[in-house]
Amino acid sequence: MELKIVSWNCHYGLDYNKLKKLLTTADFGKDVSLFAFQEILENEYIDIADCDEAAKYKYRHWYGDHQEFGDCHVPRGAEGDLGTALMSCEYKMHRFDQGRIKFRYVIPYIMLKDDNASFILIHVWTKGMPDGYIEPVYKALEHYTSLFEENETYKNLPMILIGDFNFGVEFDNPFFEKFDSELEKYGFKKNDAKIKENDPIQTFYFPRYPDRKYFNDCIYTKNCTVKSFKIGKESEWKKFSDHRPIMAEIEFP
Repeated sequence: MELKIVSWNCHYGLDYNKLKKLLTTADFGKDVSLFAFQEILENEYIDIADCDEAAKYKYRHWYGDHQEFGDCHVPRGAEGDLGTALMSCEYKMHRFDQGRIKFRYVIPYIMLKDDNASFILIHVWTKGMPDGYIEPVYKALEHYTSLFEENETYKNLPMILIGDFNFGVEFDNPFFEKFDSELEKYGFKKNDAKIKENDPIQTFYFPRYPDRKYFNDCIYTKNCTVKSFKIGKESEWKKFSDHRPIMAEIEFP
């Protein structure tokens, strides 16, 4: 079984033009089973139904904790609330941890096909408050992986950890090695073989420091294999967001 997944921080909202651009770009819109969005307004998530190209993505879920309502950076901030969203043409999604997410934001989902659990997706959009960007990821993996291991249905499922981790400056920064080693404790491996073929390596553009190559958007997997990985070209995506979309083709056992 194979899965093509795209993750994108769409930068303070996902309007019609951004969504249409994504869905009509060959590498990031064709044959994609699952999209993971960060920084999407709740009202714009609802409006996805108005985009004809999105019609087949009938399974959708938005999550936010309403702590960013009215953010001064958000256009029409009074109308919506920033959060994360998933949409899929193939998989139903069941949020594993109901109620307010304990770790902001590290959100576990059971992804179902034909009503059977197919894999676990942990959607990440880390926030600086209250615990910093990285500590919530460690805490969440420690908490959730132990719960999955205790569950006969979930303990051997493939797992995908994907999203905007908000931590990377320079791909070869020693911090990455420390982070990778921490994730290896829980059986996750970073899928970077294809990434290093790109030059320059960058998923986030920060105008104040144009020479720094920020690498914030990542995918880690457990019990499955990434066959290919691609990052959108900065020149093509810069006008839509300060992040470039990432795409991975994943093979399940």
